[in-house]
Amino acid sequence: MKTNKKLVLTFLALMVILTSISAVSAADVVVNPGDDIQAAIDAPTTQSGDTIIVNDNNGAAATYNANIKINKTNITLKSNGTVTLSALDPNYSVISIIGYENGNYATVEGFKITGTNPERSGIYILEAQGVKILENYIKGNGIGISIKGDCDVLVQGNYITQNTEDGISIYQGYLNGAETSSVDSSPQNILLTPLINQIRILENTIINNGLNGISIHNTYLIGVAAVSTAPTEYIPTINIHINFNRIVDNAFYGLSYMTYLPVQGLLFTALDNNEPVYAVDATNNWWGTDNILDASTQINDTHEKVNWVPFLVMILSPNPVEITEGGTALIIADFTKNWNGEDTSALGHIPDGTPVYFTTNFGNLGSKFAWADTINGIAYVILRGDEGPGVASITASLDDATEYATVTIKAATRPSDGVAMQETGIPLIGLLVSLFLILGGGIAARSR
Repeated sequence: MKTNKKLVLTFLALMVILTSISAVSAADVVVNPGDDIQAAIDAPTTQSGDTIIVNDNNGAAATYNANIKINKTNITLKSNGTVTLSALDPNYSVISIIGYENGNYATVEGFKITGTNPERSGIYILEAQGVKILENYIKGNGIGISIKGDCDVLVQGNYITQNTEDGISIYQGYLNGAETSSVDSSPQNILLTPLINQIRILENTIINNGLNGISIHNTYLIGVAAVSTAPTEYIPTINIHINFNRIVDNAFYGLSYMTYLPVQGLLFTALDNNEPVYAVDATNNWWGTDNILDASTQINDTHEKVNWVPFLVMILSPNPVEITEGGTALIIADFTKNWNGEDTSALGHIPDGTPVYFTTNFGNLGSKFAWADTINGIAYVILRGDEGPGVASITASLDDATEYATVTIKAATRPSDGVAMQETGIPLIGLLVSLFLILGGGIAARSR
């Protein structure tokens, strides 16, 4: 018994020590309006693993004017409430994350980020690993997010809009020279080692930017003047995944992939036949349309390095398709299927809160029209058959896509014939709505 007691006490003491170590190694650093965010990051007491919590103004929106450099490893910069970070000097990025200045493993979450001049970024990431950009509203910058060099970055859940140039710009390079490549005796035979990128752009809304939604600039930098064509050998390992985003209404393209080869100070289109068949996985995005020809106009890919098919489509389905006068039907707009008919719900979904517009010419949705936001890729409204028997023509619209469906409303059964039931003989609508609430968290339709 004494031995067991000693073991228990030892275990408890160890737990206390581990808890204390954990508390010391990761702390919350609170910044309030009037405080300096950069000073909080630079403070000697701020250590790797700490979270900088930037507060709003006691429940009211707050704006901090700053140009912030995250220069310590594994720092999380997180808003508490409605917090705007606006460029103090618009000629510099609002937030800079540079790997060789200790910016690796930084997280930026929950801010509105705005105010830089053209060619300057809301968030600038250079040669950094383990970076996460989560659920920010990035508006009114030159470029929303710039990612340059050898980076490992996750960009997820952001709303990126009305930046004067690209929503997201990715700059990559294949660098030769002593640092990054081996050269044999012939200057026409160069083995280039490319930068290793892990860039994931997931579930963002990228809309109404001044150039492209996403631009990928892939540049071969060759220091041998005699070389006038692309290298005959190299090892391409680009790894960019762009999935489940809503990318619409940008001035030029939703996604533009460009490859350049600077030689002797001039810019030529690269002869890159040795690249893999695809360099970018851009499947399962919403391009604002169900039509493949219209969707193709969103892609600039002269080198055919972007795999963008299949893309997400909208399916409109009433359930049930026949109701009795006075009954209800669930009208579902489903964005979890792609052009190939595959169910993508286990892989991801378009951003929650994407607004879908529904109409009916018969019965009502609260009125003749209603808006509903998506959750987990699905939006729904309820049709009420309260205008007598007939056929309701239903539409659901998002961006440039509109889908159509009908619901037949049958005459009510006379009282002598018993109580009117749904087509299956049981009241389905309550069960269906309950199922959606359990699986998707519920979606409140709003009339306008």
